[in-house]
Amino acid sequence: RQPLSPCVAGERLCSTEEATAGSGTYTRHGFIFSSLAGCMERKDEDNELPVVSVVRDSESQLLPNVGAVVTCKVCSINSRFAKVHILYVGSTPLKSTFRGTIR
Repeated sequence: RQPLSPCVAGERLCSTEEATAGSGTYTRHGFIFSSLAGCMERKDEDNELPVVSVVRDSESQLLPNVGAVVTCKVCSINSRFAKVHILYVGSTPLKSTFRGTIR
């Protein structure tokens, strides 16, 4: 078992030639992607490809829902949308920032 490394939902983790997809992942076009935000875990199997899975922290991370009041830092603006980092959900600070878009 290798140390856990943080990853975000949709992040490409590795090729399907290097490992097998486990829980919290999906495969597309020959690659394994994370289906949730958490930490990547790679378990070596005997004489087989290692299994890559994504697990959430033991302390569940507060995630913003649609309609939640959030505090953000604007990172960039163009004519169609603004990109932001979400820092707080309500009055609770997040452990790590989440990216968001304001149209």
